[in-house]
Amino acid sequence: MHESAGSYVKDVLAFLEASSDNQPSGSPAFVKMRKKKERHYGSLVAVAERLLTEHKLNFQPKFLFPVVSSFGFFNDDMKQLMKVMVNRFKETQEDEPERDDGLGQAQVRGRYKVFLRNTICFALVKGLALAANCQGVKGVLHPI
Repeated sequence: MHESAGSYVKDVLAFLEASSDNQPSGSPAFVKMRKKKERHYGSLVAVAERLLTEHKLNFQPKFLFPVVSSFGFFNDDMKQLMKVMVNRFKETQEDEPERDDGLGQAQVRGRYKVFLRNTICFALVKGLALAANCQGVKGVLHPI
């Protein structure tokens, strides 16, 4: 989500200036994107809930609507999704033998968490650069 776009920037700034307790993940841009995802996937959620009540599913589905801003802020669903990914990594590493480089499991998990966040933010930067290049914004250099 590009919260610095002209259609979002005034509302986001007003929201952030209204109180020091306001976090970027609660801004109007984040709320709008979350509601858009809820509308888009609402029918899928309804079908899953119906199948669950009819006992046709043997698991409890969980739906998250992760939103990442162009500045690297995550909403609560994205934070929860990252936590799930880190926990899954932790579970798979428990059976691994000791490492030769001397790093402990806690250090490897910490590095994975940082690497995951950096990868997501780098993908955002790369996507924004590509979008700016495609739109022909002044100041964007074209490779030779």
